Amino acid sequence: MRPDLLDFGAALDGLSAASGSAAASAEDGEVIEFEARDGSLWANGQPFSVRGVNWYGSESRTGAPNGLDHHSLDWYMKWIATEGFNSIRLLFNHQSALANGPIET
Repeated sequence: MRPDLLDFGAALDGLSAASGSAAASAEDGEVIEFEARDGSLWANGQPFSVRGVNWYGSESRTGAPNGLDHHSLDWYMKWIATEGFNSIRLLFNHQSALANGPIET
């Protein structure tokens, strides 16, 4: 993972409901401390805003998200980061994931 991207999965795994805080590590080993207080999200003591995109296309079928037939995953990740987004809402069909069947191409 790029060091300028935060590992939200690790942050959620470490979330403490009692304290409202979590920690995540970037690839370079730097620890990012998340905290929710005063109605805001903080990362390492600085105000932090979540700016996300919605990547649709795999929620209603057994397949990868739309657009991967036009550009590579790397292209989309670079575009998302370049445009200043720091989170992705990735919709998927949970029934297909549980069935663990082949992916449509």
